[in-house]
Amino acid sequence: MKIIVAFDFSEQDQIDRFIDDFKETPCWVKLGMEAYYRFGPELIEKIAKEHNVFLDLKLHDIPQTVHNALLNLFKLPISMVNVHALGGSEMLRQAREAKKKSNSQAELIAVTHLTSFSEVQVKKELGIHKSLNESALGLAGLAAHAGLDGIVSSVYESKIIKEAYGRDFKTICPGIRLAGNDHHDQKRVATPLEAKNEGCDYIVVGRAITESPSPVDTYQTILKEIQ
Repeated sequence: MKIIVAFDFSEQDQIDRFIDDFKETPCWVKLGMEAYYRFGPELIEKIAKEHNVFLDLKLHDIPQTVHNALLNLFKLPISMVNVHALGGSEMLRQAREAKKKSNSQAELIAVTHLTSFSEVQVKKELGIHKSLNESALGLAGLAAHAGLDGIVSSVYESKIIKEAYGRDFKTICPGIRLAGNDHHDQKRVATPLEAKNEGCDYIVVGRAITESPSPVDTYQTILKEIQ
């Protein structure tokens, strides 16, 4: 299992501090909307010199728009990028076609349900009359059948998704908190060791590392725990 550090910054001094802290510790870095929308591809180029970049934009639009957007994104030095499975099977197939056309080695994954969503919200706000696990499993199936490399889900769906679609179908799991950490806006959280026991391939860890007094030491501690 690998750790992806959630790089949810939008200020230059935060970015510079992170780059300086991790200059001798290559890792996976998740660049989300906050950083990408402010600094754009130049930041990816900078981070990718030392680290693997997961570009977390959750593309969700009509199939052709997502296809064309990915043709551009696959030109960047990224190792992973995502779309939203709620965009449907045709959008997911068009995303896969964009990867094929680009000859990219980046992993293409789909988001199922955000870990900030609860069972009640999925049913009342999205109108999905299935359990959260059942809905996530169905969305993972759309991604698997479209030929994507894996999905983003909570830790608690990872095992059933692996059982349904195979060990090679990757699960990327956010909502990771260390014992005693604040849950913030996350509803479905787990510790790194719980994620390992559920068979996750990647865990996404944000504030537990980036707001730590010693981010690299915290990263190394989590790494030792899951190894």
